[in-house]
Amino acid sequence: MLSDYRHYECLGVVPYLFTQNVKNVLILGGGNGMLANQIMRFRIRKIDLVEPNASMVEVNKGNPKNNNSLTHCRVFNEGIEAFVKSRKEFYGLILSEYPDPGDEEVDRLYTKEHFNDIKMLLKHRGVFAIKAAAPSVNPNAFWCLTRTIKECFKGFNVMPYQTYLPKDKCEIGYILATTNPLSQLLPNALNYLNQDILKSLSAFGNDEAPAIEIPVSTVENTAYAGLLKPPAIDEYELELEDGFKMIRVACNKTWMGYKGQVDAIAEKLNEDEGLQKDFYSIAGNLCNTPGIHFWILIKDGKVRGAGSTTMVEKVAIVTHMVFPGTLKYFFMAFDIAMNKFLIKKAIFTLPAKGVEKARKLLKRAGAENFKLERFVFCKEMK
Repeated sequence: MLSDYRHYECLGVVPYLFTQNVKNVLILGGGNGMLANQIMRFRIRKIDLVEPNASMVEVNKGNPKNNNSLTHCRVFNEGIEAFVKSRKEFYGLILSEYPDPGDEEVDRLYTKEHFNDIKMLLKHRGVFAIKAAAPSVNPNAFWCLTRTIKECFKGFNVMPYQTYLPKDKCEIGYILATTNPLSQLLPNALNYLNQDILKSLSAFGNDEAPAIEIPVSTVENTAYAGLLKPPAIDEYELELEDGFKMIRVACNKTWMGYKGQVDAIAEKLNEDEGLQKDFYSIAGNLCNTPGIHFWILIKDGKVRGAGSTTMVEKVAIVTHMVFPGTLKYFFMAFDIAMNKFLIKKAIFTLPAKGVEKARKLLKRAGAENFKLERFVFCKEMK
């Protein structure tokens, strides 16, 4: 779940600035109450909020972070698609904050058919906005959703925009559809938005353009969901001694490009928050480096160690080793992997105190089996 107030100002305040005398607002998703909290800044008569997850609403009632906004909403705990199809009421502003695609029910919320149903609920001169993929990370997906909304909202001005969320360490995109000009003033006491920021939100770089012919996302072809799916985890696994195994995860994008994949690995392999933080530190320290490989050491379904490599020609630079007590198993894995992937040498960067210890450990662990000259150790840079 996105936590940054920037996100809620961009998804709540920015669309409101294009409304005209809006009284009724519909929020699809948003069960944490943070988006409703932004809408409460304005003179709104009624906020309807549709959240299928009733427990999310219950947990966030009385949450001081959302200023008890859910107590001011009429909450519907039902499926979003069914609600939109059957609703007879009309709204001046509709905001969608859906989970990322991942199952058929959610995938359908990002389709032409669903957006057509939403359009039917808009009042004359109503405004619609939705959270979307980050254009810098998934430009094909972002512009696919933009094109899909343009197909539905003909005659509307469809405006894509984006911002960066420091707390979540990611960018996020938005798409807004309106027939109105910017007609409202920014409210006071905003944490993020000002006039200069407002002007910059719709700026996109050349590297955020789509790289393919962009399809329209439909129920028959949920293209947006398909374009958002992260690359599959590398199938390469090594069975080691003592019940350990090593998984090699190949990543051909920078940190922001495979953050979702890292999230999935961390959550799947270990629920221990401390180990997840160690795992994230590996990826975070390589945020601008393409061509990364993660090496994840597992025993009994738990992460016991992790490292990452970058390749320079046929030399693997191994960095950010976690839990030095498991180095023996990394040596085993790398010795096998170096043959498979034609790696000539592996350079391990370790804390200063660990270099000599690692040399001794390697020699003791497998002098007969390892080609020791292929392993090099150096002090970790501070």
